[in-house]
Amino acid sequence: MISSRTHAQSSRHDWWSQLAVNVEYGLSYPTIEGGQSFTILSFPSNPQDEVFSLQSRSFADYISNLGYLGLELQYPLNPKLSLGIGLQYRDSYNYSSVMSFAEEKHVLSNNLLIATTGLFSHYSKISTTSLFALSKFELFQFDMNYRSQVSFQISAGAGLSFMTLRSQLNNVFLTMQVTNSNNNNNSQNNILGPGNIAPETNRNLPFAWHIGAGFLFKFENFTNIEIGYKIIHIGHFIIMERSPNMKDLFILRSTNTNAQDQNLILSTTNQKRRMFSNDFYIKFYF
Repeated sequence: MISSRTHAQSSRHDWWSQLAVNVEYGLSYPTIEGGQSFTILSFPSNPQDEVFSLQSRSFADYISNLGYLGLELQYPLNPKLSLGIGLQYRDSYNYSSVMSFAEEKHVLSNNLLIATTGLFSHYSKISTTSLFALSKFELFQFDMNYRSQVSFQISAGAGLSFMTLRSQLNNVFLTMQVTNSNNNNNSQNNILGPGNIAPETNRNLPFAWHIGAGFLFKFENFTNIEIGYKIIHIGHFIIMERSPNMKDLFILRSTNTNAQDQNLILSTTNQKRRMFSNDFYIKFYF
């Protein structure tokens, strides 16, 4: 009985002694894909009844790079393959965008000259905490000297991102000038702005994954160090998501005698955006 208890304690000790803990620090270079989150539209539009003298739409966005922290637990199934779990914390990416819109047209049926412009800026802060199930495989190893080795490893992980998105719209300006070409004195100059939407917070739980490769430096009398690269799909999100009948955020309308109302609208697209990152990292094993 004493021998059996001693064997069980020894097995638990061997299991814990093989468990590797590493702390990760990395630099993230993110990109966001999937179209645009907002748009400006002018309608009604009837190309057979309109002559356009100007149509312009420009968009620019920016997302900041970021340093992040990670923690991993790994257990070797054999000398080349290990499994584990990992946690990454990224706080926070600054994402901003601006859009400008301009259009001039002549409506032939009622001789209206319509000139519209639109402008807005958007700002978001994106924070994520990601939990992964991990696997790592050693492709090859060679000796640097009799006290140290270098191994090349590939890794993959899949899990969930706990994502927090704080977004706002600023500096919204919409203008519409409507002139009757038969009577220049009969015109309207309509302006909406400056407008804004106060910051709002959304949280979601998207699927996340990553693949990577790195060099693990193994030292006899020093902490093991890994240096590598990975591409990570942090998750997807929708900025300022609205129900289909509430997508129009700002509306500027001109009502004209004997003609259709003219509308200039800034709306959310409810477009699902995907966030990727190229990460360069260093890990310290304990």
